Amino acid sequence: MKGTLKQVMLYLLIFLLISLTVLVIQELDSFELPKVVQDINSGVIGAILTTIITLLLLANQSEIQENQTKNSVIYEEKLKMFNDFLQVLNESLIDGKLTSAEMKKIIFSFSVIRIHLSKDGANKIANSISNIDNEFFFVDENYVPNFDKYIDLYHSICNVLREELYANNKEVSLDRFNFDNFMEIAYKKRLFKVPVDNIDKAIQYYRENPAVLAQDTEGTNIYFKLSNELIDSIKGVYFMVDELIAAQNQPNITKRFILNQNTINSKVYLGKLNVKYSVNNHEFATFAISEKNRLFFKIKFAKPVTFTFEDDTPFEEFRSEINKELQRYFSMNNKTA
Repeated sequence: MKGTLKQVMLYLLIFLLISLTVLVIQELDSFELPKVVQDINSGVIGAILTTIITLLLLANQSEIQENQTKNSVIYEEKLKMFNDFLQVLNESLIDGKLTSAEMKKIIFSFSVIRIHLSKDGANKIANSISNIDNEFFFVDENYVPNFDKYIDLYHSICNVLREELYANNKEVSLDRFNFDNFMEIAYKKRLFKVPVDNIDKAIQYYRENPAVLAQDTEGTNIYFKLSNELIDSIKGVYFMVDELIAAQNQPNITKRFILNQNTINSKVYLGKLNVKYSVNNHEFATFAISEKNRLFFKIKFAKPVTFTFEDDTPFEEFRSEINKELQRYFSMNNKTA
C-alpha cells in the first residue's frame, strides 16, 4: 500500500514539475500560449496539488490505522502474557511453599514478560519476587498464613502491569487492599481447656470476655457475644437444673465442666460452656450454651428432650416440666437396669 502511494506521488510530482516549468518559460520568454492551453495547464496544476494533498492525508490515515492495529495486537499479547505470569505465580505459591521446579517456572515466566516491560517496571516486579522468602510462608500458632505478604506481592505486581498496559490512564495505580476478615476465619481450630470446676468460675470468664466462637452442626464457625442478661441467666438456670437433678436421689451422679478457649491473631474467644451430667459413667443430660446464643438443658432420651432459654426467658416456669422429664428418664432406666 505504501509503495503504491509513493509511485503515484512520484508521477504526480513529475507532472506538476512539467506544468510549473511551462508556466515559468511562458513568463521568462514572453511566450504566449493559446488561452485554452493556459487554462488546461492551470487546471492540471490545481488537480495535481489537490490529488497530492489527498494522497498525503490518505497515507497519514493509513499509517494511523496500521499503528492502531499493531498496538491492539501488542496489547492483547501483553495482556495474555501478563495473565499467564500471574497464573504461574499463583500455582507456585498456592501450596504455601516453593519447590525447585516452581522456582524455575517463575524465573522463565518472568523472563518472558520482561521482554515487554519497561526497565523500571521489570525492576519493580523483580524486587517483588525477591521478597518471597521464608517469612513469606510464615504460619502463626493458629496455622494462619501471612496474608499481608501475599497481598503486598500481588498488589505491587498488578500495579506495575497496569502501568505497562494503561500508561496514559490518570488512575493507573490502585490502592492496597485488605482482607482482614480472612485473618479471623482462616485457621485450624486449636483448643485450650480453661480450668473450670464450678459455675461461678465459668461466669467470671464470660464477664471478662463475652466473645464466643462456636461451630454449628455442619462445622461452620460462628461468632457471637453473650449479653449481660444471658450471662446472668447462666447461674439461675444452672442452679435450678442442679437442684432438680440432686432431688432425684440417684447414686453416683457426677458432673463435668467443659470450657475451651481459642486464641486467633492475638484475639481471645471463649467456647460454649458445657456441663455434662452422668450416672455410673453414663451421660444422661447436658446444660450448655448453644451456637444460637442461648442456654439449653437436654435430657438424653432415645429422642432427646431439650429446654431452651433466652436472656429474657422466665426459666422458673419450666421447673415442674423439667422435674417430670427427669423422673421419667430415671424411672425408665431404673427399670431397664
